[in-house]
Amino acid sequence: NSPQAKLKRARDAEVKEATDLKKFKADLLSKVIVKTIVKEQTNTQSVTALRFNHLPFASGTSGTSAKPEDTNLGNLFATCGGDFATVYDDEHFGDHVAVVAQFKNEKTKHSAGGELTAVAWVDARGFTGHEFGDALLAVGGGNDNAVQIFSVAEARVVRMLKGHVGSVVALAAGAAASSA
Repeated sequence: NSPQAKLKRARDAEVKEATDLKKFKADLLSKVIVKTIVKEQTNTQSVTALRFNHLPFASGTSGTSAKPEDTNLGNLFATCGGDFATVYDDEHFGDHVAVVAQFKNEKTKHSAGGELTAVAWVDARGFTGHEFGDALLAVGGGNDNAVQIFSVAEARVVRMLKGHVGSVVALAAGAAASSA
């Protein structure tokens, strides 16, 4: 009795009644509504990692009127591929997924640049001065095997972790320990 079961029964009936399968497929495609298409910035590289933000809310600075429930960041997800990491929001733009921030791992005086291989969300509580909190994304890989912590609110790297002797193939992080 679910809506999906009713739709399946209706679709099965249409298929059974269809005499011209090509016309049926064309009619079916005309009913499809595409809501969002996401294309990564990389030209030749596949997406190597996709992570949804399952961390607790991001608390803002103390003494503000922001409430923890106002800063839930579970609507964010991130991908990496080639030398790009991209953060998306799947909640605040109607029926569309929107790019919130993008990081390009370019060669600088602090980083050797190169392809990113892993992403993970980092608990930002206690590490941000933003009124409504921040989302921190760890991106790993590159020519120097560094892990860089990217601030979504500031759209820049805020911490750099160097010293990995081998390739960064995966990253994981958990919620910060409670100070209460």
